[in-house]
Amino acid sequence: MPKGEIKIFHFNEVLTTKEIEERMDKDGFRPATLQEMLSHAAKNWDGKEWWVALGSVWVGSGGYRCVACLGRRGSGRDLFLVWDDPDNSWDGVYRFAGVSK
Repeated sequence: MPKGEIKIFHFNEVLTTKEIEERMDKDGFRPATLQEMLSHAAKNWDGKEWWVALGSVWVGSGGYRCVACLGRRGSGRDLFLVWDDPDNSWDGVYRFAGVSK
């Protein structure tokens, strides 16, 4: 895959953020930023899956970190922040945007 190409990873199992990042790295990818994920989603997201951009982290005043998630709630599409840390577990529902190195 050419450098800078985006791939959506779906592991279909419970993994921590650290494990997801390690698997992406092993495949020659890094976590996508919010901007990279949204650019790809504009043409490729079906509005049904939950996509996560682990490459953009927001740290709250209490020191907790959040990452961007694109998903569906009810009948609408949403972009929201999800609590995260390296040991956070993600179930098989989520997909993760990665960018080839």
